[in-house]
Amino acid sequence: MKKLSTYLFLILFSFSAPSFADDIRDFQIEGISIGDSLLDYMSEEEIKEIQRKPANKKIKYWRISYRKNLKTYDAVQIWWDGKDKNYKIASLGGIIEFDNDMNNCKKKQNEITIDIQNSIKNLRLNKQTGQLSQDKDGNFYQSALIFENGDIINIQCYEFSKPYKNKHNYVDNLKVMIVPKKFDDHYQEAYK
Repeated sequence: MKKLSTYLFLILFSFSAPSFADDIRDFQIEGISIGDSLLDYMSEEEIKEIQRKPANKKIKYWRISYRKNLKTYDAVQIWWDGKDKNYKIASLGGIIEFDNDMNNCKKKQNEITIDIQNSIKNLRLNKQTGQLSQDKDGNFYQSALIFENGDIINIQCYEFSKPYKNKHNYVDNLKVMIVPKKFDDHYQEAYK
C-alpha cells in the first residue's frame, strides 16, 4: 500500500506545474522520461541481455522490462526504436501488481485517473473494456487520458485467466503508460 500512496503523491506533485500539461516528455516513471537515453540508466550489455524484439515484424520498437532498484513500481517497461544506437526512449510504462485483486486495481485506476484529470486541464477521457488479444479469457480495463496533440497517458488494469497466468508466469496488474502520438500511430499502423 505504501507504493500506491507514494505513487499518488508523485503523480500529484509532478502534475502540479503548468508545464507538465504541455509536453508528455516532462512526465516521469521511476525518474525516466520520453526522449532520455536508456544508456543513462543501464549499460548496453544489460540492455542487450534483456531486450525483446517485437514478434510483429512491422513494429520497429523494441522493449525491455525490468524490476531492479525500483521505488514506486513493481516493474518498468521501456520501448525504443530498435535501430537507434542511442536507445532514445520512445514510450514507457510502470506496473504495479494486483494479482487476484481486480477490484482494488480498478479502484486505484479510477483514483489515478481523477487525480490526473484534476491536475491537467483539457484532457479527453476514453474508457474501454474488453478481452485481451493474447489471452481470450482475460480482460482489460482502460482509462486513456488524451492530450490535445494526441499524446496519451493510459491507466490500464489487466486481468489474466488462470491458465494464461500459469503458462506465462503473469500476474494481474495496473499499468501506467506514457504514450506519445507518434508511438501510438506506429502501433496502430502495424496492426492494420
